[in-house]
Amino acid sequence: MEKVAPNKPAVDLEAVGEREGYVLNDATLAQDQGLKTAADGQTILIPQPSDSPNDPLNWTPFRKHLILIIISCTAFLPDYGSATGAVTLVPQGEEWNMDPNVVNHSQVGNVFMLGAAGPIIVALSAYFGRFPILFWWALLALATAVWCAAAQSFESFMAARILNGFFSTVAQGVRLQVHPNSPISLNFSWA
Repeated sequence: MEKVAPNKPAVDLEAVGEREGYVLNDATLAQDQGLKTAADGQTILIPQPSDSPNDPLNWTPFRKHLILIIISCTAFLPDYGSATGAVTLVPQGEEWNMDPNVVNHSQVGNVFMLGAAGPIIVALSAYFGRFPILFWWALLALATAVWCAAAQSFESFMAARILNGFFSTVAQGVRLQVHPNSPISLNFSWA
């Protein structure tokens, strides 16, 4: 008989989930195979969490919710910030004595960069990790937003606005890489 590693169940839970659905409510199977269950003692956790406190499946509900809120807010901001900039085109045209259609170039550059940055973010976060890219790019997005507010000329504002689009879309790009079995996607427990 083959020995099973302590954290490796003998049953392939992914195969069972594909065949019977992912909500396994079988206390006998959990007890026989040494599988970890939810707080109810019945529902088998898929994927099985490790014993490490660094495993996202073992995080406290507060930490899970905090990360979900941070990702949600930062994923919402690029589109909101881009759309909000559209209502300021006429006042900006008056401020800089320019046609609003020319001022709109900053808006177009910002929107373009929201899309163009995605593949770059995914590639860099695959190499460096999601957290460092999220942290530093969100910080750069904040810096470019401050630059937009402090710009003294249209050229400076336009450069800041375009770069803001490039850096602010980080949470949308990083979210593309979250694995289906991550605690945020599949096993985000409210308990």
